[in-house]
Amino acid sequence: MQPLVSIIIPVYNRTALLRETIASVMSQTYTQWELIVVDDGSQEDVADVLPVDENGRMHLIQQNNQGNAAARNTGIQQAHGKYIACLDSDDIWDVDLLRHCVALLQKKQAVDVVYTQFQRIDALGQMLAGPAEPLNPPQGDLLADLLMGLPILPSSALARRTCFERWGAYTLGLDDWELWLRWAAGGCEFACLEQPLLNYRIHNQNLGMAWQSRRRTHFAMLDTFYNNDHLPEQAITLRAQAYANQHFLFCEMALQAGSLAAAQADFCSAFVGNPAYLTDGAAYYRLACAHQGRIEAGSEHNLDLVRAEEELLSLLDTLFAKRDLPPPIKERRPAARASAFLALAQVAYGIAGDGGAARRFLFAALKNWPPIVAQQGWSRWLLRSCAGQNRMQKTKAMLQSNEEQTNLARH
Repeated sequence: MQPLVSIIIPVYNRTALLRETIASVMSQTYTQWELIVVDDGSQEDVADVLPVDENGRMHLIQQNNQGNAAARNTGIQQAHGKYIACLDSDDIWDVDLLRHCVALLQKKQAVDVVYTQFQRIDALGQMLAGPAEPLNPPQGDLLADLLMGLPILPSSALARRTCFERWGAYTLGLDDWELWLRWAAGGCEFACLEQPLLNYRIHNQNLGMAWQSRRRTHFAMLDTFYNNDHLPEQAITLRAQAYANQHFLFCEMALQAGSLAAAQADFCSAFVGNPAYLTDGAAYYRLACAHQGRIEAGSEHNLDLVRAEEELLSLLDTLFAKRDLPPPIKERRPAARASAFLALAQVAYGIAGDGGAARRFLFAALKNWPPIVAQQGWSRWLLRSCAGQNRMQKTKAMLQSNEEQTNLARH
């Protein structure tokens, strides 16, 4: 017989989106499930949104507003399933999500939690640009990956009921990241289905959009985790990097929100805590695109190269103006500026298609730190910027055509 899956949807208002979320549950090809909707003190009429369910698989629990974690715990306490999923009230499942997740848990008894990749959608349900996330998702013991920011969305995960019994439910006032960290430290085994079976909605009502509140919660979760006296040695070793990673995340969010001063504070904490950021081109690239906002970052929309340069240089100037900066970091100022300019060149050419701006940034990188000419693909980006995108595309097409003709000749 198919095992029962308990699906918990905590909801606080936004009932218009809840309809579509419930519809994605109702359309699952795996049908042995119960749905527990926990109305966490909504002002809107949640009961009016629930469709008629002749099979009696849908239940509504109403409580005073206590927060997302408390609402999830209420649903979990009332659940009867062997497997439990906590689906957010604005996300949408692919019709086969449960079928694939249950099949994996049934087949691999050593796996405690299975999660899927996800695709981002906007408020209207339209697919946003970008690959499925997380990229190259890891499996097994994910403690280090989670500490470094691996995104496992609750909506994308199916857990055995025994996980909650063994490692505990959600901590009130905190969120899923603290739960995953606690479970991973206890020995939880994860597996990922490398299919984007969840549509994760990005819109103005996202809890994560309130970045200052989210920042407080994230550092509270990390503090709570590290207040545990019996952590694995791996977690203790990664403590500084874990905090630095969060500072970097909220530096990026502050820039997305237009708060340069807040970004500067987190930037300094991030780069002092993890000096590897100093020459991390991918990190500078993300910060260079942050002014476009959360949804448009990395696209052509509203890209401002002047602003991107000003903000990156302002962040670096703030860092290197610190009087108590450790000498090993202070000595890397030229290399850090060069790495930032190289990232700006990649943004200028790769997104804006502006070869002139790309070359200006490349030569600024060279001026700040000449050794960069032999590192990080500086020469390759110079060649691209000089050739231009159209010529590069024609060259690629010609090489591909020649390769195809060669292969045909061989056969």
